[in-house]
Amino acid sequence: MAVGVGAVTAQLAASARTCAAYAAATVGAFFVLRAVGDTGPDWVSWLSPLGWNTQVSSYSGPRWWLLLLYPLLGAALLTVAWSLRTRRDLAAGLVVARAGPATGSPRLEGAISLALRVHATSLVLWTVACATLGALFGMITPGIGDLLDSTPARAVIDQLGGALVAAILSVMAVVVTYFASTVINHAGSDEDRGRAEMVLSTAVSRARWFLATMTLALVGTGWLLSVTGASMWAGYVVAGGPGVGNIWVAALGWAPAVWVVVGLSGLGLAVRPAAAAAAWAWPAGFLALTLLVDLLDLPGWLGRLSPYSHVPAMPAARWDWEVELGLAAVTVGLVAVSTVIFGRRDIR
Repeated sequence: MAVGVGAVTAQLAASARTCAAYAAATVGAFFVLRAVGDTGPDWVSWLSPLGWNTQVSSYSGPRWWLLLLYPLLGAALLTVAWSLRTRRDLAAGLVVARAGPATGSPRLEGAISLALRVHATSLVLWTVACATLGALFGMITPGIGDLLDSTPARAVIDQLGGALVAAILSVMAVVVTYFASTVINHAGSDEDRGRAEMVLSTAVSRARWFLATMTLALVGTGWLLSVTGASMWAGYVVAGGPGVGNIWVAALGWAPAVWVVVGLSGLGLAVRPAAAAAAWAWPAGFLALTLLVDLLDLPGWLGRLSPYSHVPAMPAARWDWEVELGLAAVTVGLVAVSTVIFGRRDIR
């Protein structure tokens, strides 16, 4: 199904990033329908391929024929993709790109304004996705206790509501980090393809161009965490969940750890544009390190190499200013060193 969706959306635009956004939006819509079907009317799950497998009933009256829907849908999507491909020009998409204005807007005069303009659509899509996921997770969390048959067990789950929220926020923090990965990786691509050189040929200095990229990555992830926390709190309240403290503050508590990962990604960009691709590996690598230390009972110092492992499990735990300020200081140091390195090397 995912291959079919990717094949269809790849025919719609000439930009790979735009096609990826279409595909992500489609899968996101499938996920929302699945979540609504899990928590509300059961028939809604039938509208999403991600919900068909929940209807198979593997352990009680299996309906194996439902599994055939996936290859059938995949084949149908690939057929549509092939048909669309024969109708479009090579190196172009079915959606015709509009010509830009002859005169640039005054809002594009600064490096930060340009960076924001380039990533505005992506930031809007990420904001909508974080708000939707936050609200859905917030609404689902209070009902986890209802899945248990024992009344004492449900009471324990209710008491551990803060821990459940903290676990969800930890996953969302890793996901949000990938917004910064797209920003930094795009900056590396701009340098490889000569677009950065065009900007630097104006009055924009290297430091301003690099710091504009880092500012958008840092502020953008902070904004997305804020949106996630606010929407999760709203969903939790609407679902009638017991009090678990300030979820919004708990979400913001992950910002310094995310920023450290962003700083490391920026350091890669500063060393060489090709190293900006490492921005995709840092979040997954640190998450895997944290999980492996717990699962394999490895030495604790290995787990502490991950910035994510230092954040208290808020709102179940208390805010730790020492940890938060320490991670923020590491971020400042990484950005400062990266700016100096970027200013001294040759531009490709």
